[in-house]
Amino acid sequence: MKLRKILFMSFFALFLLSGCNGNTSKNNYEDEIMKYLDEIIPDEITSNIDFPTDYAFEDGEVALIMWTSSNKQTIDDNGKYHQNLFDEEVTLSAEIYISDQTFQYSKVAKAQGKYSSDEYISKIASTIPSVIYKDVELQMSDGTYITQGLSARITYESSDVTVLTNDGKYVTTSTEDKDVTITFHINIAGINLTGSKVVTVEGRNDKAKVDHALTWLEEQFKDYTSDKRVTGDIYLPQTDDRERVQIVWQSSNPEVIDDQGILRTNKTNQTVILTATVKMNDYTGTYEVQLTTFSDDEAIGYVLNLLHKSAIHQTYFKAFNGNEVRYSQDDLGYIHFYVQDIAISEFVISSDQDMNKTHGVGDYNHNVNKLTINDGIIPWTSANRSQVKKTSTQYIVYHDTGDINFDAQEWNHQINTDSREVSWNFTVDDHSIYQHIPLDEVAWHAGDGSREAELLDTGVPYKGKNPEITIGADNFFYINGIKTTIPSPTEGINKPIITESGIYTCAGENGNYYMARTYYNSTYKRVSMQGGNRNGIGIETCINKGVDYNQVMRNTASLIAHLLVYFDLGTDRVMHHRNFSGKMCPQSLIRLERFPEFMNLVEAEYYILKNLGNIELKYISKNPDILTNEGKIIKKVSVPTTVKYDVEATVKGNKKVYSFETIIYPQNKE
Repeated sequence: MKLRKILFMSFFALFLLSGCNGNTSKNNYEDEIMKYLDEIIPDEITSNIDFPTDYAFEDGEVALIMWTSSNKQTIDDNGKYHQNLFDEEVTLSAEIYISDQTFQYSKVAKAQGKYSSDEYISKIASTIPSVIYKDVELQMSDGTYITQGLSARITYESSDVTVLTNDGKYVTTSTEDKDVTITFHINIAGINLTGSKVVTVEGRNDKAKVDHALTWLEEQFKDYTSDKRVTGDIYLPQTDDRERVQIVWQSSNPEVIDDQGILRTNKTNQTVILTATVKMNDYTGTYEVQLTTFSDDEAIGYVLNLLHKSAIHQTYFKAFNGNEVRYSQDDLGYIHFYVQDIAISEFVISSDQDMNKTHGVGDYNHNVNKLTINDGIIPWTSANRSQVKKTSTQYIVYHDTGDINFDAQEWNHQINTDSREVSWNFTVDDHSIYQHIPLDEVAWHAGDGSREAELLDTGVPYKGKNPEITIGADNFFYINGIKTTIPSPTEGINKPIITESGIYTCAGENGNYYMARTYYNSTYKRVSMQGGNRNGIGIETCINKGVDYNQVMRNTASLIAHLLVYFDLGTDRVMHHRNFSGKMCPQSLIRLERFPEFMNLVEAEYYILKNLGNIELKYISKNPDILTNEGKIIKKVSVPTTVKYDVEATVKGNKKVYSFETIIYPQNKE
């Protein structure tokens, strides 16, 4: 820069000696050249700038111009533009020499970056809580752009360190809330960005914290205090949304709903009061909510609406082998009527080496005709009979056979003569069910070996069903972004993947998420659950060519509902084979995205068994040429077509008729 200026000044001195015209007026030189430079220097820089180095006036006088940029990484003194990460302000300055005069020019221009600095500042601001009531972990670095080799460093300043320190320590001694401005400075890729956020630092007022929690609880349970009735377990929070207070629940009638919010009765019209004691240090408050189970009419309406479909799309059922479609056939659709021939009569609980068998009755509704379970128990000495007793049953594991040739009877013959160490408990097709392994015995079907099921305390407070589970760079599991106490079984594995069917979680008695113990399946390279073999009931569903897979799902849903009731499990214990190994199974159900539909069938069957006892349902189709009284669509439609049906429901001698209608949409082209 010094050499450039020396050369420029030397040239300028020669210029003065050779070109000076003392008679020319110089009063307007500055105004004219300033206007000229303002016109040619852009307000927003998106490309190279052609900096002028001289300017000729009408009187023959020539100005020489030397440029300087405040940020040479973005635009240098010669006008060459290098796009940076963010938009930024650059000051472009010029020294102007005219005869014996020197002028200074300056303009602030916005150099366009790849990303918006305002959006990035807002992103960092969003990591700071709006309300602070305890120490807060401020984000000191950010790797958003780490793929470009760029990582930000962030520092903070509090406007009142007696309330909140620069590193986020909650130090106030006041009982009053106070607004504090947190200013943050970001340095990334040579750019310095500054932003701020005004936060409320709560005073150390235990009463206010308890009062907030009580108001929050009222909001959480407002649906239950209006029209909503209890149909299942209730989530009872152990702390409030700000995680400050402790909440302890007590039930007035644990036989209806217990202190953990578990629904313990099948009876309708049962009332219970749940009392929450909310505590912060030495201050406490109480909240009460009265809950009532469904009336008989409400329970029937609930389950009929659960079964009803407002629309059906006629489509195709596809059987897969890997990614290959083995066959495709029409699926005209169905509505899940609770027909009286889909219920389970008996299953084999145990069988000894002499093949002496103990049976359990699976029919809980005397109005339902029995779909017999065929006895296909594998001989004691067969290689695929484990002879290992289970420690417990924790899961129902859904498979499909992957074979387009065999129905349930043919599979029964196959498994009874198979020399491999492979087995499962039941095979289901559209007209029959076969049992191969007793319920109290281990079967080899889930791909997880002899690993036992176990639920582990994650240390993360329960916030509701279906949380997001991830594995962090530190090789620990995270739930909804919060680190758990559970390490992943993938030490040394680069970017481990959790099985796409997920890992089971539930609420523990201590108010935390509990998560199934996992292992790493090296065959499918997935973090998977344990206990599919040792603690699961394996059910294979048939996909043989020509099968009515809708009926397969209905038969399987009924079987599973009876098994869940028998083992006192909830419907959340129904899993894919894929949960336990990572294998794409049940393949047709997964690829056709029908598992939610199937689980709806299970929920309905389970609810009827648990809550409606000896209900009698009679379905009457108003369009028998399209819809049967069993809920099957028997005609292909070419335009959207509406069908109607009635349901006569009889409970405790009382009969009520419910009316429904469904739109059937034609098939799309395959």
